[in-house]
Amino acid sequence: MKTPPITAPAGATPADWPTSMDGRSRVVISAVSPQLDGGQFPIKAVPGEVVAVEATIFLDGHDAIATRLLCKHTDDESWTETSLAPLGNDRWGASFEADRQGRY
Repeated sequence: MKTPPITAPAGATPADWPTSMDGRSRVVISAVSPQLDGGQFPIKAVPGEVVAVEATIFLDGHDAIATRLLCKHTDDESWTETSLAPLGNDRWGASFEADRQGRY
């Protein structure tokens, strides 16, 4: 019997992301870029700069996956969602524009 896919509702924040039925996460996200000192510090960008984001993303099994980049400025209330495009060999990428100074 095939297990139905687990999906997060549109507009979900990372805290809302689901796990599999037995509580384990089936998705692996690694080698996220850009990052400074292993993600310990935020990256820097100037207003108007396009920030390219890439990550290695895969899951166990042969299910098709869809990926989304969620970002927001610390002053914003809602998240901006952008679909990541497959770059090959489990790499995915998307970009967003830093429209003002501050943390994203």
